[in-house]
Amino acid sequence: MRKKRQNREGWLTLGLLLGLAGLSGCGTADGQGYCDGNLVVSSRGGLFALDIDTGERIDLAPYESSAFPPLLAAAPDRLYVGDPFYRIYDGGTVSGEGDGLLMLFRRGEEQVEDLEPFSPWIYRPRGMLLANANELIFVDPVGNPDGLGIYRSGIYRFDIATRTTEMVYYGPELMTVTDAFYDGDDLIFVDKDSDPFGYGMCNGVVFILRAGATAPETLVSLPSFMGPEALVRGPDRTFYLSNDRPTMMMMPIEAIEFYQVEIDTGASRRIAEFRDFPPMAASNSTRVAMTLGPDENLYFIVYGIRGVDQRVYRLEPDSGRISVFYDGGYLGPDDFLYDIDTIPEN
Repeated sequence: MRKKRQNREGWLTLGLLLGLAGLSGCGTADGQGYCDGNLVVSSRGGLFALDIDTGERIDLAPYESSAFPPLLAAAPDRLYVGDPFYRIYDGGTVSGEGDGLLMLFRRGEEQVEDLEPFSPWIYRPRGMLLANANELIFVDPVGNPDGLGIYRSGIYRFDIATRTTEMVYYGPELMTVTDAFYDGDDLIFVDKDSDPFGYGMCNGVVFILRAGATAPETLVSLPSFMGPEALVRGPDRTFYLSNDRPTMMMMPIEAIEFYQVEIDTGASRRIAEFRDFPPMAASNSTRVAMTLGPDENLYFIVYGIRGVDQRVYRLEPDSGRISVFYDGGYLGPDDFLYDIDTIPEN
């Protein structure tokens, strides 16, 4: 399915703002600055940008379609939005094959383009990233690679030009894949529930699937891991990783740890620990989304902490200092932040 529909109220603002995203320096829209390097955030109430220098919120568009906010993947001239829970309606009847919708917002256009419903293989993706200008990667902990309703963790490639989906990898060692990124032609991804030590504790593993290989290798796993979840590429052939650390009773979590890992050796160091939530406020379904800003600081969201779901945090890797970059206040349990990305330079 490929469909263009006229913007409703609010969508035009999004098109204008994204139209400025690919320009060098800053542009203006409605009197507010918008620059390369700004953060893009999805919440259940809408999409918005955050000025990387001031933390100012720039509302992009309302979002009204599903129970959960969408996944994001930002390019200099466009923003891909994947909503796993979207249902397509036409005259009151479902017109799409299954749930989920991938949408595209192009800079400078006054229309929203619906690319297509998710492939039947893709069921509830947790991560979405641009592999290159022509491909999106979906990380799905409960995908349907056989099309038989047998749900397995897997990684899928979506060709933007041909609108086709193919399997990248799934295998028996995968339990709950949650995030990924490309290192050249090699795919690095994390499974938060894989059990590499055979303890039955589901410590979690970061894998690397090398170009041309038929199976991944373990890049890093530590006995202290109990839920590694979010990945983002760092400087000097490193990446950053978040890890849930549960209480002695295994739930809820006690802290979220952040590691910096060397791609070539798998050597890791813990750089920070996040505990900014009231006792018993974090559940065992806590989710972390993070991105690397142009200032080489980490910006992250923690979904699943009651009362602080409207915050974006900044982590300075050299010092380990964590501060609140944006605080939207507590608007109730039905409005929360979900995904975050950085608009790259053109």
